[in-house]
Amino acid sequence: MCETTTAGLLDELTHRLALLTRTAAPPLLRWIEENDVSVREARILVALMDSPGAGVTAGELAESTGPSVAEAVRAGNDLRARRLIRSGRRIQLTSRGRKTIEELEDVRAQGLRAYLAALAPAQREELAHSRFMGKAEPANLGIETHGRRPIRR
Repeated sequence: MCETTTAGLLDELTHRLALLTRTAAPPLLRWIEENDVSVREARILVALMDSPGAGVTAGELAESTGPSVAEAVRAGNDLRARRLIRSGRRIQLTSRGRKTIEELEDVRAQGLRAYLAALAPAQREELAHSRFMGKAEPANLGIETHGRRPIRR
């Protein structure tokens, strides 16, 4: 069990994030490289996965993912050229784009499984009973989202 002081929690989070980065990030980064998807494009694809069936505007997408509308349009042009999205007045994933996101989610889960396997039984027990296992929104946790907000269904 870790301390509840700021210094104790900082040490614990630093340790856990370092382990998470060492175990979960490599398969994800490898997939991104192998599939020639930029981090910005991956963020756009994930945001579209959570969007309503009618799609979103470039402005909504930019607000959700962080780049300016112009940057979202440029990334969108690359994704459209690879037939991962279609756009007109609204931007939507194609079936190929949905398949790409499903692959990305599988790789992400593989990395998280590696992280969980690296935890000691006591750490797994702690994690199971921590507040992190709830479905908290960033705003509820006091996390600054820098103006970005998720696209709501």
